[in-house]
Amino acid sequence: MTSEVQAKIVELVESAKQEIKNLSVTWFGGEPLLRPDIIEGLSFPMKDALKGTDVRFSAEVLTNGYCMTQDTVNVLKTAGVRRAQVTLDGGRETHDSRRCLSDGCGTYDTILENLGYASEHFDVVVRVNVDAELQSNPSAIEELVEDVKKSTGGRAGVYLSPIVPYSDIPGSTSRGVVSWREFSEAFLDLQQHLTAKGLSLGANKLRRIPMSCGALCDQTFTIGPNGDLFKCWEEPTMSGERIGNLLREECSVDEVCNVMRYRDHSIANRDECLRCAHLPECMGGCPRDSMATSRIDGRKRTCERMAHYSAALCRYNYLSAKSGTPPA
Repeated sequence: MTSEVQAKIVELVESAKQEIKNLSVTWFGGEPLLRPDIIEGLSFPMKDALKGTDVRFSAEVLTNGYCMTQDTVNVLKTAGVRRAQVTLDGGRETHDSRRCLSDGCGTYDTILENLGYASEHFDVVVRVNVDAELQSNPSAIEELVEDVKKSTGGRAGVYLSPIVPYSDIPGSTSRGVVSWREFSEAFLDLQQHLTAKGLSLGANKLRRIPMSCGALCDQTFTIGPNGDLFKCWEEPTMSGERIGNLLREECSVDEVCNVMRYRDHSIANRDECLRCAHLPECMGGCPRDSMATSRIDGRKRTCERMAHYSAALCRYNYLSAKSGTPPA
């Protein structure tokens, strides 16, 4: 990200500070921790721009965890980062076979070591990407949960997220995808197995407030390294979804239309949503899924998630209550 784009981001904060109550920043990529200097160099001017206001500043980072060294954690902490999500692909053997360095060396042990220090300074959650192979190998997930608990002293949570198709472009999903039905059934079995061993996965409780998406908020943007603006953080590689650019004032007709798609998004005209029992929790699900016509799942992906995963959570919470064991 160039210094010119960074300056424009600070100008954007300056122009919006009278209209907002919170400034929430998520650093992601790519791998954002390859350039902690940009995180530091941009965070302080943004916070300075908010001085004299009641706007609260918060930040989180999405990272593979390999570069989250003690020095980097200290930079993140002073830059206002209060939460980190780290991605792992299973236990040591599984993860290192997929996420190794250019010389073939593994990254799992380094990431676990980094998690230990980071979890002492801000909230850390570990996301496990589950494909068909990992789903059929629960011992690899069990190993990961045990290792994370040991390295962080139980300070970091772990949750599973299935690999689902986000595009109909051939090769866009490199590993075997799983359906929400398959994942939900496996989750319930795995959670019961882990609970019996004194372990647990996070995100096991049903939502008490409806799901919402920042893309529907006028003051939410995803900013690419060249200054391109998008509404959804799945879109920075899709130039056709751009809504503008920080380095120019004018917008094209297509960019204005992309903004209006999100502004006009509503579940009020979708009978299937209004009749659905999951509406209070789902609120229509992912707006991009709902609006997409070319994506491989479209609306179906959101509906399958609610129908199967929420049902699995209901069953898990019911069984926990019946056995007298609170949900993890």
